[in-house]
Amino acid sequence: MKAMHFYKCELETMFLAVQILDLFLYKYSNKKVSQNMYLISATAITIASKMQDVTPVQINSIKGINEMELFMFQKINYQIILVSPYDFIKSYLFDFYHNSETNINKLNMKKHLKALEETAILIAKIMFHDESFYQFRSSSNAIACLLRGFDVLRTNSKNLPKDVVSFIKQWVIINYHIFYTRLYY
Repeated sequence: MKAMHFYKCELETMFLAVQILDLFLYKYSNKKVSQNMYLISATAITIASKMQDVTPVQINSIKGINEMELFMFQKINYQIILVSPYDFIKSYLFDFYHNSETNINKLNMKKHLKALEETAILIAKIMFHDESFYQFRSSSNAIACLLRGFDVLRTNSKNLPKDVVSFIKQWVIINYHIFYTRLYY
């Protein structure tokens, strides 16, 4: 994560780099991995940057990065089109904005939804530090981030109007039920 900030990568790039790194480590693990973790991490960043950034990060100064890139591609079977919790959070909220624009404007709740989005993304970043979340789908983690983000927003915002809370709560419950039905039925 420090390297992502150093190279000034976009948030989408960070999430994709972590997904690529996790997939590689899942599919390929041996004693040499721990010895080359810096190289592997830097390579995951360059691969993700090439997919996400307009101007990809150039880390050519690290010896062996081009070879490692090819090696990683081969080990993950070129599966670099990955969807992260970040992608789902953005998608769910975009859908909410699009389908509820009239009510959002009427209730003057854009700043509250922005706060919900930022909180959910922060929670998703925190999830990367706990490997117990890796067993779940990115969509599941995104729903969990949105639910927790809503709880944080609701309990910590003193000026959050009740009609806004009610409206967001209704949306969260509907989406949770849609997700739950698709997952278990």
